[in-house]
Amino acid sequence: MPDSVLSRLARDQWVRLHGTPRVTVLVGGERGREIWAQWTALSGREGPLLDGEFDDRIREAVARALRDPAQPIAVLVASDAAARWRAGRADRLAAMVDEGWITVPDPPPGQRGRTAQLDARSAAEATLYQALEAHGAI
Repeated sequence: MPDSVLSRLARDQWVRLHGTPRVTVLVGGERGREIWAQWTALSGREGPLLDGEFDDRIREAVARALRDPAQPIAVLVASDAAARWRAGRADRLAAMVDEGWITVPDPPPGQRGRTAQLDARSAAEATLYQALEAHGAI
């Protein structure tokens, strides 16, 4: 599994932890479920991964994000359902998920089931460094 997917997930959840409501959408079906399980195990943080009818799950996730921005949360969706839902939308729901949209690629052949070798603290530190580097000195 690419470290970049876990790093992106760690960054997205770090932003949530610091109070910016957003919804993480893992586009990738069952592989997305594996990524979420690995991230929660590595980070030591618990949070729901919502699955089911996508529009309902997005609405539920947005309500939870507004109520408790620091709680980890993500919505799982297959790529075709995500594309249908997102096509042509310009509403508040679309805005809340746009920055948290993470495409989870299938692993290369022979690497299925392989556990990530990523230290969650290192991922958080790298994420913080990237966020600081993206903004000019104050």
